[in-house]
Order: sequence, then C-alpha cells, then structure tokens
Amino acid sequence: MADLLGAQVQMFFPSASAVIPQVVSSGKVKALAVCSASRINALPQIPTMAEAGFPQLAFGLWGGLFAPAGTPDTVVAQLNKLVGEIVEEPSLRKRLESEGSALPRKTPAEVDAMVRRDVTHYAQVLRQTGIQAE
Repeated sequence: MADLLGAQVQMFFPSASAVIPQVVSSGKVKALAVCSASRINALPQIPTMAEAGFPQLAFGLWGGLFAPAGTPDTVVAQLNKLVGEIVEEPSLRKRLESEGSALPRKTPAEVDAMVRRDVTHYAQVLRQTGIQAE
C-alpha cells in the first residue's frame, strides 16, 4: 500500500480490508475490480474481475480455524458451531463486512474440500508457470 500511495508501483492486489480505507475514506486509491466471485458488500460499486472481462483472475483470500489432526469429530463440530455463532453476532458481522470480509458458513467437510481443491489448483499453477519457492 505504501508503494502504491508513493507511486512506486502502479497497481497491486491487496486484501479488501487493506485497501478499503484508502478507497472509501481517503479516496487516494481507485479500486478497479475485486478478485472474488461476487462483489463485496463494502465496495458494492466495484465490479468483479469477471465482470471487468477477466474471468480467469477470479480468486480470493480466505481464512479458517484449524485443529490438530486427530481432534475428535465432536470437538471439531462444537468448535464449528461456536465460531459460527460468534460470527453471526450482528455487531461483529457488520464490522467485518464493512472491512471487506465475507463470512460464509462452512462445515468442516466443506473447508477440507476447499483446502484440497486449492492445493491441487495452485500446485498445477506452479508446475505450469515454473514458479519456484525461494
């Protein structure tokens, strides 16, 4: 962000929460598109990359809560239930959405499938592009 504001770079792909203050509050940055599959609540006027003509650039950042392998399913289910209740708390949900966070409810099985899909996808991207970890 500092390099963009200082004109050291002409564009970059930050998380929504990192750029929203500069787009909404200060107006120092112009958002061209969001990389998520759908528009985000905090910037509803900003199109998705697909809407802007670049469907191949749809991707997103996401986070999750993980437990050690072997954690009993009952404990995982209880944690999932409790975290789900927390993020549904209206004031927290409103604040996170205003910062650009989407809060989809996922089951542990859905998160597992997402992780496996992403690992497969990005391993293929690395192979195809020849990108090497440094």
